[in-house]
Amino acid sequence: KIDDVYLGKGALIQEAGAPNEALMSQKAQTIQAFHARFPLNTSVMIVPTAAQIDQDKLPPFAPGAFEQQTIDSFYSQLPEDIHALDVGKTLEKNQNKYQYYKTDHHWTSLGAYHAAKQFLKSQGMEIAYSDYERMPVSNSFRGTLESKTGSVFLKDTIDIYVAKNNPDYLVTYNNDGNPVPTIYDDEALHRKDQYEVFFGGNDSLVQINLNTDSTRHLLIFKDSYANSMIQFLLPYYRSITIVDPRYYYDDITRVIESDMITDVLFLYNYNSFQTDTSLLDVLNSAIQTANQ
Repeated sequence: KIDDVYLGKGALIQEAGAPNEALMSQKAQTIQAFHARFPLNTSVMIVPTAAQIDQDKLPPFAPGAFEQQTIDSFYSQLPEDIHALDVGKTLEKNQNKYQYYKTDHHWTSLGAYHAAKQFLKSQGMEIAYSDYERMPVSNSFRGTLESKTGSVFLKDTIDIYVAKNNPDYLVTYNNDGNPVPTIYDDEALHRKDQYEVFFGGNDSLVQINLNTDSTRHLLIFKDSYANSMIQFLLPYYRSITIVDPRYYYDDITRVIESDMITDVLFLYNYNSFQTDTSLLDVLNSAIQTANQ
């Protein structure tokens, strides 16, 4: 192990962080309070990392991950009218597939597809792998875990998936008034962090307006795991509003009203969800504003 990265079997795997039970309980209470104040169709998806799903690739005697137990405990604290999506079991069923990068802490587009399928099914929508066209855009990706450990002679492939019924759409970043017609940033393929091909990285607020017949407007609170999953959701919503609480300091209640939000999804990977506190700030601010 170098720092917090294991030199695994054909892959680098970031060590799972120790569970922060107090913070997880606080987030469960705050999400419940937010849902009570904004009674929208709400879902939560906490994604286990490769340390949980690909434990067979860890070195001998490496301690096992306990992410799933912590996620299960968190879900048990949510009310029944919030969809708690246990994507860990779905990822475990597809364990032998390329669901996590070998040199980076993110999941691949294939891992994100399996999660998107489960999420959309919970919303009454069915998708199949054949609904999308897979397009490899890089076979030379070396991610954050290699940056921590040095070269280990591994490379990753980045695929994007475009729905065969993909609608026309426009993407606006941070209300800058200059929409673009794609969620992909091909210039990122010439930078160090090629995962930024999805949305060019992380922004505080991204709004996607889609030419569909749907009446559903989705708000996503997220970390960077969501960036590669959103490509699978485009045909199924009239708009998708994406908020990264780590960079967002405005009033979310105005976004909920102006974007006519009907659905909410909290989408995070385990490590960031049980360490970052910015989501609490955004949700508590919205609750206080709404109660005034």
